[in-house]
Amino acid sequence: MTTVGAFFYLNRQPSASAVLVALLCGTTSAQPITTAPPAPSEPRNPHPPSGIGASFALGRAGDAWLARLDYDVLPVMAPTRTVGPVFGFMPGIEYWRGAGDSGFAIPIAIVMGIRAFPGRATIGLGFDAIVIDSVNDDVGFGLWAPFVSANLGLDIDGFRLGVDARIVRRWQFGADDFTQWQLAIFAGRTIEPPPRSARAARP
Repeated sequence: MTTVGAFFYLNRQPSASAVLVALLCGTTSAQPITTAPPAPSEPRNPHPPSGIGASFALGRAGDAWLARLDYDVLPVMAPTRTVGPVFGFMPGIEYWRGAGDSGFAIPIAIVMGIRAFPGRATIGLGFDAIVIDSVNDDVGFGLWAPFVSANLGLDIDGFRLGVDARIVRRWQFGADDFTQWQLAIFAGRTIEPPPRSARAARP
């Protein structure tokens, strides 16, 4: 069949001409396969379990009354209702008074321990950054007075109630050094970031 004859033949066969045009234009070439986008992964928690809070303690310092406000700064703390470590810092402010004597201090402690529902226990090592005591009409001023502490109590979803014991060596200028034994009952609250699943569910 000549070229002219093929042309007239295709014109008489619309379906055949359509196939030829489609082949020439490449419309039947393979199309890329589209796939569904991957499911978003759960966001990584940028912060480990931690907590921050405060507690108020009231008790005895030797023969005197003691009041103290402590703050909890805990970069490491097991989530609530689990068992795990506790590590951080406990700065505070304290005042004691009795029998004509009185004193003020700014204690700072490094604490470590364990959290196991429904309780928390820690031990600490620290110092009174500033000490101002008036004992037997002598006023003394001190720096870095060392102390050790032990803290034991209930910890139910961050609400705390327990006992704190400390031994402080109050060394100072202008007055005699002395050792002070402290025992106090405390109540406080520690705030924790929400669980990772709860953060991921937020819009």
